[in-house]
Amino acid sequence: MDRKGANLVFHHAERLKSNLFLVSAALDRLATLTGEKLEGGKEVSQGLFDALRTEFNIMRRYMEPAEPDAIESKLSEVEAEIEAHDYEKAREYLGQAFSQVTSISSKHVGLLMEEDLI
Repeated sequence: MDRKGANLVFHHAERLKSNLFLVSAALDRLATLTGEKLEGGKEVSQGLFDALRTEFNIMRRYMEPAEPDAIESKLSEVEAEIEAHDYEKAREYLGQAFSQVTSISSKHVGLLMEEDLI
């Protein structure tokens, strides 16, 4: 991968990690809600996932398909577990997605460091 591509993937991976932290905080709050508040919280969390996917799809353009597909799969699992009200399992899948994004970020920052750009 060229320097520009590595920089773009690294940049978007870091943004995605930041957004995953926000999703994690929202998930913690969602687990405390009931009734109408829970339904409203789920709607808001869906908005977060929509925004997350926008960022993710920008990053996807610069990567090999297997890496983003694996992350997308974990995010879909998080959403499914939220719908099933299994917040512990949702946190587990979110952690796995975070780990995958961190690995991608580390790989590309390594390329940038080799080029003495960071």
